[in-house]
Amino acid sequence: MKKVGILVNSIGFGGNERSAVNIAAAVSDRFDVTIIIQEDCGNHYGYKGKVINLNTPCAQSKVGKILNSFRRINRLNRIIKEEKLETIFIILPVSNPINYMIFRCKKIVSCRDCGDLIRRTDKYIRMANNSDIIVCNSKYQADYITKQAPSLAAKTTAIYNIIDINRIHALKDDDIEESVKLFMSGKKCVISSGRFANAKGLCNLLKAFSIVKQRNKNARLIMIGDGELRGNIEKLIKELNIENNVLLLGFKDNPFKYIAKADVFILPSLYEGFPNTLIEAMACGTPVIAADCPSGPGEILDGKAIKKNKITKYGILLRCFNENNTSWKPDDVTSEHYEMANAIERLLNDPELSAELAYNASMRVSDFSSDKISCKWHDIL
Repeated sequence: MKKVGILVNSIGFGGNERSAVNIAAAVSDRFDVTIIIQEDCGNHYGYKGKVINLNTPCAQSKVGKILNSFRRINRLNRIIKEEKLETIFIILPVSNPINYMIFRCKKIVSCRDCGDLIRRTDKYIRMANNSDIIVCNSKYQADYITKQAPSLAAKTTAIYNIIDINRIHALKDDDIEESVKLFMSGKKCVISSGRFANAKGLCNLLKAFSIVKQRNKNARLIMIGDGELRGNIEKLIKELNIENNVLLLGFKDNPFKYIAKADVFILPSLYEGFPNTLIEAMACGTPVIAADCPSGPGEILDGKAIKKNKITKYGILLRCFNENNTSWKPDDVTSEHYEMANAIERLLNDPELSAELAYNASMRVSDFSSDKISCKWHDIL
């Protein structure tokens, strides 16, 4: 069996971590796979294969970070030699020096954050030039790279994330806390899931929901996640006077049991790479709304660039908010906020449309299963 290493920061929480585990599991029938981690943050996804820890957790000081980089590179080189790895697939941020090193094996690098790609295009091009292949998790990103650097066309490809649909189906019917049941009981519930960061566009969701709440007293919003902007979110909720109608759940090991019981899932992001949460909501049987941001939602929902709300076969696509016009001021409301509110209301008030979209979307998710995606990884590896 050909020996393959997948390098990722950890196999704890996170989109990159989840992708590393899913890819390793999907190709283990054809390859001898070792996941290599930089630090031990637990094994949240229950990976049962071989794991080697570089034991180089993040350093805080500048000197510590430099020393850490040397340690990581030296230890990785030693592991490649000792394990006789023929291919190494690196799923690390573009800022990590490992991405730019030459190793004694085939090297594949990853592009998974469209906002970061647009901001730091030159670094991604340099990273790709120092590698055999660069794998993007959306066609939009692959096209963007080849437009900026046509010489990279032969080594740039797109492979969608693998979604563990069986795991979602096994978890989505779990019971939820009584306090959450009470919050949702007899109400129309909108739900979101994601890190509390600027790229997720959550201030826009809150403003749109406040419009919905003015029209529909039974509307409720549940937000799964946490992060550096939690204080901003709590402040805006108070300023919009929707404290009694919004529930911040924090991070959850099983978000699916909440999503499956909501009436609408919404992804208001300004940027994505390939939003797993959108497909996971579709697998939960919940009708979805997504901003047509770069990149991923348009490809997942089978839509094209839009100028206004568009009902696709699998959900509703919205105009994406402009990052420069996104504000935390409660009175700074635009036509896009009303469009988002109208889309939410459309699904809350039209059970027939909601049911049709949810059913179609539940069929669509099979396109992101291990069975469909693993063959592409077989070819690349």
